[in-house]
Amino acid sequence: MIKHRPITVAYLILAHTAPDQLAKLVAALPADSPIMIHFDRRANHADYKRAIELLAERPHLKFVERHRCYWGDFGIVQGTISLIRELISSKVNFDYATLLSGSDYPIKSHDEIALYLHQNDGSEFIESFPLTKTNRWSDHGGLFKTPEKVLCRHLRFRSRVFRLPGLRKMPYQLQPYGGSQWWTLSSEALHYIIEFIQKHRGFTSFSKYVFIPDEFSFKLFYQTPILPPG
Repeated sequence: MIKHRPITVAYLILAHTAPDQLAKLVAALPADSPIMIHFDRRANHADYKRAIELLAERPHLKFVERHRCYWGDFGIVQGTISLIRELISSKVNFDYATLLSGSDYPIKSHDEIALYLHQNDGSEFIESFPLTKTNRWSDHGGLFKTPEKVLCRHLRFRSRVFRLPGLRKMPYQLQPYGGSQWWTLSSEALHYIIEFIQKHRGFTSFSKYVFIPDEFSFKLFYQTPILPPG
């Protein structure tokens, strides 16, 4: 039998409610997997406290800095960045990290997941398509119209979103891409994302006014050939 190199998968979880469901999800993950949890700062305090109590004995688990996460707002991206930054700064060894919601649950065994990642080692698993070309969002109108959801400036007031007229230029000569919020990325990719954010502050400023930036932001980090140094 051919023995494969062990694959360590870290899990990054965006949660905002249902601490008991969150605990069931964590219990289904490998005992040696690093786990980082972002619990929405807007969430009920009792839910947050219970989540901490339920998961207090879980090894390799940490709750990260919390942000207020409104739908379609930059807070979700901030929460995701907090998860990545804490995972990197903890200096634990991992090969891949998977972003989950607190409502998710694995439908494949850890061995199946690890084998698939081993067989595809070096690949990144993230949906990404150019918003300026025909895509699965193309027929969406209103605020969902592409590429305006990225290139126009959006303001939020009392949970309502307003799109201002006029298009903006993408920073650093990047192109607008979109896709699902969820991904599985390599350790190398996550290190690069944190380095990118630290070096290119204009990216954060731009993303704050994007509509649903969690479906946009992490698609940009693979356009490295056109990025200026520093």
